Amino acid sequence: MKLILPTVFLAVTSIACCMTLYTYDLHFPKRDPGNVVILQRGLPRLEAFSIVFWMRTTDDEESPSGMAIVSYAVRDSDNEILLYLHRYGESRQMRIYIGEDWDDVEVDLCNGIWHHVAVTWSMARGRWALYVDGERLQTSSSRLNLGKSIRTGGCLVVGQDQDSACGGFEPEQGFIGELTGLNIFDHDMGEL
Repeated sequence: MKLILPTVFLAVTSIACCMTLYTYDLHFPKRDPGNVVILQRGLPRLEAFSIVFWMRTTDDEESPSGMAIVSYAVRDSDNEILLYLHRYGESRQMRIYIGEDWDDVEVDLCNGIWHHVAVTWSMARGRWALYVDGERLQTSSSRLNLGKSIRTGGCLVVGQDQDSACGGFEPEQGFIGELTGLNIFDHDMGEL
């Protein structure tokens, strides 16, 4: 896995899924709390971010609760950042949590083909945007975490939702599929 933060180097403390080091591919073959990447060093304080990755997954009818892609939790906020795929009735959505606030975007990423995904956010406006395969699908319909930064000292997890920092994993919320080229930047690339 490749994480780029211009001012911080993160250490991978636990890789329990299958990782092909030379291509930075992460494979999550089944829903299992052991299929997870944990970076305990966390993130720096962020006033903006862009999370960018390639993903491929299929729809899993057995888990209507959804799948976590990226989760960042701090001591008193288990959803400081969370990118989560789920169903709402017949529609498929991505739920974007930022500082415990959230918004849903209708998008089908669970179709078995590769998608390039970018989620951007800025504290100054509380504005977020979702880009899929080079197209901006949606920008803020609400102001998420307006005027508040993403706090430091947390735990970054790939492939599971955290119900507490670095833990509280529930098997039914695990990601199934493949991720590659995961990058986290400390600015909103949509504002460049």
